Amino acid sequence: MNAYQGFSLTEVLVALLLLTTTSLTLLQQQWQTNQRLNQGLLRALALIQLDNNSERIIARQALAMVKEPFHWQKTETNSTVRLQISWPVAVIRPDWCHLQRQIVLP
Repeated sequence: MNAYQGFSLTEVLVALLLLTTTSLTLLQQQWQTNQRLNQGLLRALALIQLDNNSERIIARQALAMVKEPFHWQKTETNSTVRLQISWPVAVIRPDWCHLQRQIVLP
């Protein structure tokens, strides 16, 4: 009677398939988490810049310069000013790319 020891090729391939699938799934989750954190950071920075420039408009001061990747758009009417800040990266949710605020002038 022959006594075989060790794993069969099928067992090794199944284990390798499970390990590869698990590793790729974890890598994808890590990438998505990283993208969401980056979008949250960009949104927080955009909100800070939008708040700062909104207060500058109320105080009748010049707008502060924004750094990349942000871009301003300012639209004025007789009694209102609309500020929009946008940035080009929209991986998770497209509506995160633009924030706007309308200010009624006294």
